[in-house]
Amino acid sequence: MKKTLTILTLQAIFAAMILALTLVPVRVETAGGPKDLTYATEFFDLWNGVQNYTHAKVINVVDGDTLLVSIDGVETTLRLIGIDTPETVHPTKEVEFFGIEASNLAKGVLSDKEIIISYDWNPTDVYGRTLAYVWLEVEFYGFKQYVMYNLLGVINGYGRAYLAFPFDEKLMDLFAQAQDIPRTLSLGLWSEPEQEEEEIYFDGPVQIAYIMADSLDEYVMIYNIGDKPVNLKGWQILAVSNGQKYTFDDLILEPGMAVHVHSGPQASVNVWKKSYIWRNKKAEGRLFDSSGNLVSVYSY
Repeated sequence: MKKTLTILTLQAIFAAMILALTLVPVRVETAGGPKDLTYATEFFDLWNGVQNYTHAKVINVVDGDTLLVSIDGVETTLRLIGIDTPETVHPTKEVEFFGIEASNLAKGVLSDKEIIISYDWNPTDVYGRTLAYVWLEVEFYGFKQYVMYNLLGVINGYGRAYLAFPFDEKLMDLFAQAQDIPRTLSLGLWSEPEQEEEEIYFDGPVQIAYIMADSLDEYVMIYNIGDKPVNLKGWQILAVSNGQKYTFDDLILEPGMAVHVHSGPQASVNVWKKSYIWRNKKAEGRLFDSSGNLVSVYSY
């Protein structure tokens, strides 16, 4: 039986203590009746910071992170910010693990509903879809609270924190923390059995030795195992899952030495970018030399 985080457990409380979030149950109205989901009290204040919002009517739930809505009579496709649910309707991909459950949650909670949406600094994605946060009124110990559906999906294991494209920095941190709960407890999409062990490939003295993905300060470690210095000028690291690249400036990597390339909101030295690149359950990094030859692959 698949595990879903619907009520607080001792495990969840323990994980929350470790990860500095206070988990509480919130009751959400669905097409099939009330449903208890998990939220964090630290997230309740987010609604108080919303200054501009609008109302929309949900016309169709495309999948777990995409909606067709009507805003002032105009049909608009919404892509939920910060959450990436497993594929169910992709034209070239098979239905992914826990995708049906994520889609069904969105349909049960959002179909034909009047919702509140707010926006970030980037109004649309590369496909022209409107990027938005969806807000729901829920019951919390007899009181009404507004919760963000995007975060609700991530913290309950229905979607990954989608941090490859930056949005509000504070919210990116909260999405990363929310994802750590179901990942730590192997809930929802994080309950999928591991199919592959960590794989490392290299052809030459310079290789990707390690990728630290579970940190606010991510990094890729590039290590010279040879006996001669190597100039890394023009070398590139590629994050396969999102296509992002880092190009080295003039840097001599001495034998037996390593260089770390950092990303994430707490990155401070050798910074690739100040947003997350590697926070995925499975990802692959590739290292290319200055001539474009693949010299190392690290996957996890």
